[in-house]
Amino acid sequence: MSINQGWISLHRTLQESPLYRDSQAVHLWVHLLFKANHKPNKFLIGNNLIDIDIGQFVTGRKSLSAETGINESKIQRLLKLFES
Repeated sequence: MSINQGWISLHRTLQESPLYRDSQAVHLWVHLLFKANHKPNKFLIGNNLIDIDIGQFVTGRKSLSAETGINESKIQRLLKLFES
C-alpha cells in the first residue's frame, strides 16, 4: 500500500485566512496536512522508536524545504506563525 493513498478535506473558510494570499503559506499548510499520519505509526529517531499518533508526523526545516521548494528561513517563520 502506498503512503500517498487517501484524501484530506479542506474547508472553504481557508480562503478567509489572512495567509491565503501568501501562496507559499498555503502550499506549506496543505503539505503539512498531507504529511500528517492517518493511522498510528512508529518512527526511528537515533536509537529511539517513537510512537506517532494520528495527525502527527516527524519532519524538519530542511526536509520541508526540499519537499516544497520553499526557503528554510521562510518555513521557519511560517511554522512559528502557524503555531501562534
